[in-house]
Amino acid sequence: MNPHEIEHNFDLFGSEQRLTETFLFKARVVGEQPHSFRHSFATQKLEELRKIPPSFSKIFRCQLLTQEQCETVITATETYTSKHGWTRDRHGNYPTTDVPAANVSEAWTWLKPVIRQNVLGLMSSRYQLPVEGFFGIDVFIVRYEATEQSYLALHEDTCLFTFNILLSDPACFDGGGTYFSQLDHVERPEQGDCLIHAAKWMHAGLPITRGTRYLLVGFVGHRAFDHEKLVSID
Repeated sequence: MNPHEIEHNFDLFGSEQRLTETFLFKARVVGEQPHSFRHSFATQKLEELRKIPPSFSKIFRCQLLTQEQCETVITATETYTSKHGWTRDRHGNYPTTDVPAANVSEAWTWLKPVIRQNVLGLMSSRYQLPVEGFFGIDVFIVRYEATEQSYLALHEDTCLFTFNILLSDPACFDGGGTYFSQLDHVERPEQGDCLIHAAKWMHAGLPITRGTRYLLVGFVGHRAFDHEKLVSID
């Protein structure tokens, strides 16, 4: 582990009461449902978590991109979206204001090998999975704005692992961060930091109250598990 890397080793079942409360809350969020449905939903989610290998409970944060690289991605994204606009309906119940990273070809050309070598390499070593088995399900650039979409509600991702890279300088916005509800823990990265975690950790993008926050987000699967390959980063 290098000096810029942070590792959190959480016990996935350190507080089963907290997990149950989290999933009961989630069941209420998805709609008004009978009490029996909410408890069934919570039980189902707990059973899903029990199938996750212990090594997957680790959360990592490391410095991946320089300030200059981050600003280059932001500029390329703003140039692209000024002509083609943002998408707001690509992620079902939890849509974000985003654009597929591959569409921003000026940045994706050099970002792709960086992700393949560094992000997938770290996932392989920390989660004890063969690096050649990883594949991208979706990689996209997200924009949060205090005056528009400023946050993302509590959710889990439909993949095996998730990574997000803070592209913006934290001085350019107030608030933000990734909140892990089962852990009652917030990660507030620096510009260029990459946060990696198992997708089953329920998490939320905390609201920003000023400015604009750009993130590069990736959903990653592994061939040892059942996910459809959609984006090539291998």
